[in-house]
Amino acid sequence: MFLAEVFQQIKWKDILQARCQRTDPEGLRIANQTVSYLLNLLLIFANQMSLTQSEGRNLMQLFEEAEHFPWSFVDDNSFNTAVSWLLEQSNPSCVFQQRGYNLRLMRSVAGMGPSSPPEDFSLMKQRSYINMVVSLLCKCSERRDVRQNDFIQPVQQMLKDVQIYSSRGGDSKESSSEVVLLLSIVVGLLNNASPLYGAPQTILKALKSWLYICSDSRMALNMVTASCLSIASTKFMADLVELSLEAHFKSDNFSSPEDSSHGWAAVVSVLQLPELSHDAFVAECKECNAFLTLFAYMSQQLTQCQSVDDEYTLLNKLTNWTATCKLTPAQEHEIFLWCHKALELCNRLVQFGIPLWKITQILNTFASFLSQVGEDRSSTGLLGAIGLGSKSELSFKFRLSARCIACFIFAQLPQDGKLRLLAHDPGAINEPVHAAANQNIPRPSASAKDALKAVDAAISSKGYAQWKAYTQSIKLIILDPTKCITDTPWLVSKLVKDLFPDFHCLDLLTSK
Repeated sequence: MFLAEVFQQIKWKDILQARCQRTDPEGLRIANQTVSYLLNLLLIFANQMSLTQSEGRNLMQLFEEAEHFPWSFVDDNSFNTAVSWLLEQSNPSCVFQQRGYNLRLMRSVAGMGPSSPPEDFSLMKQRSYINMVVSLLCKCSERRDVRQNDFIQPVQQMLKDVQIYSSRGGDSKESSSEVVLLLSIVVGLLNNASPLYGAPQTILKALKSWLYICSDSRMALNMVTASCLSIASTKFMADLVELSLEAHFKSDNFSSPEDSSHGWAAVVSVLQLPELSHDAFVAECKECNAFLTLFAYMSQQLTQCQSVDDEYTLLNKLTNWTATCKLTPAQEHEIFLWCHKALELCNRLVQFGIPLWKITQILNTFASFLSQVGEDRSSTGLLGAIGLGSKSELSFKFRLSARCIACFIFAQLPQDGKLRLLAHDPGAINEPVHAAANQNIPRPSASAKDALKAVDAAISSKGYAQWKAYTQSIKLIILDPTKCITDTPWLVSKLVKDLFPDFHCLDLLTSK
């Protein structure tokens, strides 16, 4: 207590100013020694809560001033020594004290203080600081008396600190690598925190909450890479990667005017699937409806295809994913990415001479899926079979789009497994009856007629009244005999552009 009383009366600001003036090697050594010793003393006092409280305002005022001391003179080794001491001597729960002086002080020394200039930023110090916070949180995760919600603030503060570092580092590749390194330490908490009392789930909640409000595309994309490289649980990884991609496309800087991919090229470049758990990760993405992640994965895989058979295998995989996915109102629009890609692949594979029956089978699967999700009531189960299924939670405009696309696809699939490949090919849905009387000429299928009835039902329904005129114009496109299967991707793009203009992840489609 006597030492503390003397310590707080010393004019430390003047001493530091005098000791940190020289820029020669000897002067820098003296400056490092001085500020390092001062740091150690401050940590000792900050770690003694009773001492801090008994000495009152003067000591606390010194701690406040210390956040602005020239800590850039502390070298990496001295900082690591201070970190080791704090981890050994402090109560781990200090990590939850937002106004705690020890962590605030260490944060300033690492170059993240309220007045730290850009040149004070040191990757090694910030890495050590974040490792320290992570270690404290891991210790707390083993304690029953810690409230789980207490983990949220420290985790999100680390993310804010990394974001500050990212904003000062610019757009360079080196800066991105450094940010990925720091984020990897943060998300590594999901691996290292004790699961005994549910800490990993709370930490995941904190990470996701931060991503919901993240408006920085660079941070979101770096989080994708960090998650892929560092998280052991494929479920946690899939959750974070998908949310990171959503944050990327919601940000103001997700794309540049010169980027023809509208932000997707950057996504494809940062997605790094884990080699040892590749299949498990893809399966988890499918399970949790990670539409954006799987679309990026599919885009990656397509660049590696070396034959038509390779592309057909991927198309089959995409078809199976679509047929078994469970849409939610929040994600419904994202399925158009899959549909558009599948329809493009169908047209491409037809050009390369793949058997038409394989393509018609896939098109039937997609059209059937879209017809089902476009219904106003569920048709599955016993109640669905008698028209008493539960009301659809999907939006009216999504159901309308799904019906129109399904009808257009079915309209290009006449009876007997044919496929309308060119304008005016036989089997058009509005073909006159006398023209279809010849048994050798393909005729519209029953599925096409049923799908057209569903479109007509939307036109006459009050629920779709605001889109009545628009739906009538789409119906004319469906009935147009000059349209054929190659126009299907164009129709998807048109519907997306007209009905879903606010979702930037779909901009890739609207530019085509």
